[in-house]
Amino acid sequence: MHGPNLPPGVDKSREKAERMLEKMKGSKKKLGKQRKGNRFQFIPLKEQLDVMDIDVYRNTKELDSIPSSGSCFLYDGLVYFRELCLHKAFLEAHSKIFPLCQSLPQLLYHKQFIFDTIIDSVDVSNHLSIEALMFCISQLSRDLQEDFMEFIEPTFAA
Repeated sequence: MHGPNLPPGVDKSREKAERMLEKMKGSKKKLGKQRKGNRFQFIPLKEQLDVMDIDVYRNTKELDSIPSSGSCFLYDGLVYFRELCLHKAFLEAHSKIFPLCQSLPQLLYHKQFIFDTIIDSVDVSNHLSIEALMFCISQLSRDLQEDFMEFIEPTFAA
């Protein structure tokens, strides 16, 4: 039954579409038994929190045990945030610190200057660079380990 204007494969595709419609009509999903009563109940906040599994000690990002460049964690942190944070306060701190943390012995020698530079840059008016600067402090603490104890009080005072 080819019409004068229809291409030869049209009838086959029409039949195929009709068969698909037949299958779709026969395969309607049957709904399960619906609950009777109020589906939405008020649950107190305490009960909602009891149900939740909150683990504050789980970190989604794995921490490296050794620096990737073989130098120090602060160097890696500065490289990481160099592209992400372009705020003036961070860039100024970066330009002062970056040459001094190329190796761990160099970082240990200049630790007071590096810490003072980071802390001086942390300010409420520089709120766009606080994340990057605080990350640098955490990386500095990973590099210094026990030597960072002298900087804990000034860190929280800032």
